[in-house]
Order: sequence, then structure tokens, then C-alpha cells
Amino acid sequence: MIKSKLGGFLKNKQGFLRNFSILTFASLFAVAVNLLVNIYLTRAVSTEIYGAYGVVLSVVNILLVMSSLGLRHIVIINIARNQTDSKFHFENAMILRVLGYFIIAILYFGYSLIINNYSLYFNLLILVYLLLLSIWDGIQNLAFGMERMEFTGYLNAGGYFLILMLLIIVPSKDITVETILIILILVQVIKNAFYYKICTKINLLTYVNNKTLIDKEYLIQLFRKSFPYYIMAFLTLFTSQVPILFLEKNSNLSEVAYLNAANKLMIPISLILSTALTALFPNLAKSYLKDKIKFMKNISNALIFILIFGSIGCLLINLFREEIVEIVFGDNYTNTGVILMTQAWFVLFNTIFGLIGLVLGATDNQKLLAKLSICYALVNTPILWYGSYFGAKYVSYAYLIGGIINMAYHYYFFLKVLPKKIDSKITLYFFATLFGGIFLSIIMPVNLNLVFRVLMALFLILILGVFIKKKFIKNRTYE
Repeated sequence: MIKSKLGGFLKNKQGFLRNFSILTFASLFAVAVNLLVNIYLTRAVSTEIYGAYGVVLSVVNILLVMSSLGLRHIVIINIARNQTDSKFHFENAMILRVLGYFIIAILYFGYSLIINNYSLYFNLLILVYLLLLSIWDGIQNLAFGMERMEFTGYLNAGGYFLILMLLIIVPSKDITVETILIILILVQVIKNAFYYKICTKINLLTYVNNKTLIDKEYLIQLFRKSFPYYIMAFLTLFTSQVPILFLEKNSNLSEVAYLNAANKLMIPISLILSTALTALFPNLAKSYLKDKIKFMKNISNALIFILIFGSIGCLLINLFREEIVEIVFGDNYTNTGVILMTQAWFVLFNTIFGLIGLVLGATDNQKLLAKLSICYALVNTPILWYGSYFGAKYVSYAYLIGGIINMAYHYYFFLKVLPKKIDSKITLYFFATLFGGIFLSIIMPVNLNLVFRVLMALFLILILGVFIKKKFIKNRTYE
């Protein structure tokens, strides 16, 4: 019986469960290999080099957000709602992406000549990698809008594996940030070529005959609709990427390495939670227009899923945080256990904020979303700036404090924009579980007997298993 139900939703190529399950499982190998890449780097290079590598990635991510013009969500919505004419939306979006890239590339190049400490050659490598990532994101938006999400996981897995192999080939003494960046560029070229080829081969680029592909009025409209997301993404940088630069300036590169290492260990739980949101988004965009009851059902269950899975994941990480860090990264990173615990809870907060953002986007409340992003940045940035003076540990505490403060008013507006009232019990369970879990993590001694901690972990896993069986297998919550 369970087998037939699983087969049912997997055959539905555009259902939430199919998208979520395939995208998740396809990405699990990618996560594992990516973690191996970072484990290898932490053991092959000094904390200073690993920290410098983290700074470069933050710079690239900042430039990527600034050049993307906030197009991602609107393009996915447009393609999801017009799947017989995806080529029109894809090509117009790529025109804006290229325009945004050249504007940011010129600004960055001018900045690098005046202030930046990197060489001209290194800055050119950064700009080449930025262009490749921008193209990847554009192709990915096409696939996500057509609700064919598994290819991202497959290609990322292959890409990380190739990166690992190339790093192993290079002698440890020759691994520099520049070497790593060149490897990333080579692998990204291969990934982009394969992704576009796959999309064309399975006919994801659909079009309407006799329709002009490039539309000036549509380009203007697309930019206007995307602008609130652009503001949101730009402001989010102040709490996602800019703190890395704060640490570099106010502490040192080793502290950047500690925070980076903890973040990499958070990839598995972050992947599953963010994948759930990615798979849910096209479904929300369509159901809001066609079926408000289904829309509310998916929102309620998504909130419950994220909360239960995330909280249990955070508690499991907290139980073994010291052992995890020591086994994975070695003695140089033994002081990152507390950072790992606080970052785990911040990932959960971030996922909930992401769900709220998706709901605001699906209900066409982009302006409110932009306003909330402004408030979020205004609250978090000074807290993170102050924490960066005391190292990675206090930056991670600053993340958590900012998340708690921002959650109160974000949740209020989340409830306000929903087409129907959400069950008050869900709200009660939401805050009780969230803050109860954080309190338990803080007071839980890290030196508890290992056998006792293993038993606690098994109990938490049992709870999660019962929840998944009830909500996903038995009742088939998402369709």
C-alpha cells in the first residue's frame, strides 16, 4: 500500500512531493561530496588560507546577488504559470541578467582599482566565475519554473566530485585561493554546458509560434516586479555574506575559517529545508490563483514540517557537536562546537523566514517583502558588526539574537497576508517548539554520557519517523 502511494506521487512530474523527494535525494550526494571538499581543504591548508577562500566566496556571492537584479522568484513564477511559453520568459530574463552583470562588473573593476587588495588577474578570475554562476542561475530558474528540479542535484554532485578530484591531484603546498578559484571556474563551465543541453533535450524551452521573443515592455515590467526582491536580496547580504567581511576586518581570517567550517557542517539540514521551499514555490504560485484551500493546506503543513524536522535536526547536532567538529575537521577547529549549535538554529530561523518570503511572493506582496527585508537588515547588521569584534562564536550568537527579534513581526505579517486564517494551535506549537528547543540546546551539558546522548538521539529520530509517516506517507499531505 505504501509502495503504491509512493509510486503515485513520484509519477506526477510536477507535484510537490515528486519535486521535493527527487531534488532532495539527488542533492544528498552533492552535499556529501561538498563536505568532503571542505574537509580536505581544512586539513590540506592553514586556517588563514581557508578563511581567505571563505572571504572570496562571500565577495562572489555579494556580486552575484547585486548582478541578478532579484529576477529569480519572478522568473520562476512566470514560467510556472506559463509553461507553454517558457523560452520567452527565459530569454528576456537572461538579457536583464547580462545587463546587470556588466554594470556590476564595471563597478567592481573600478572599486578594485581604488581599494581592493587583489591583483588584476585575480579580479578577472572573480568576474569570470561571477558570469558563469549568473548563467547557471538563469538556466536553473528555467528548470525550476518547469518543475524539473532534479538536474540541479545531479550536476552539483558531479561538479563537487570533480572539484575534489582536482584538489587531490594538486599538491597541498600548491593549493592557494587562486588555485581553488581556477578549479571552480573550470567545473562551472562544464556544469553550465550540461545543464543547458539537458534543458533543450527534454524540451523545457517551449514557445508560442509567431510571438516576439524579445519584448521591451516585458523587460521593464519584469524589472519592476523583481525590484522588491532585489532590495530584499541586497539587504539580506548584510546578514548572510557581509558578516564574513566584518570578521575579516574586525577579527582575523582564522575566525572566518571557524565560522565557515560550522556553516559547511550545516549543509545537510540546510539542504533539505531549502529544497522543500524550492520544490514548494511553483506549487504555491499556481495554487494561490486556482485553489485557496490547497494553498492554505500546503502553507500549514510546510510550516509544521520545517519546524519539526528543523528542531529535531538542531537538537541532534547539539547532542554531538563536539565530536562532530573534532572528527570532521580535526584539532584546529575544536572551538567551533558552540558555533555549530547556534548556526544550526539560525539555519532553521532562516528557512522559516524563507517560507514567509515565498508566501509573500506567491500572494504578490513583494513591496511588503522588501519593507520587511529593510527592517531585518536594520536589526541584524549592528548586532553582527558588534559581535564580529569578539570572533566567530559571538557572531553566531548575534545571528541567533537577531533571528529571535525579527521573527516576532515577520510572523505577524505572515499571518496577515494569508487568504484564510491559520489554526491558532499551529501558532502556539510553532513558538513553543522553536523557543523550547533553543532553551534546551543552551542548557544541555555537552559532557553528558555518550550512551545517554545516543538514546536521546534515537528517541528524536523515532519522533521524526512517526511524523514523516503520518504527514507524508499515510495522509499524502502534499500533492
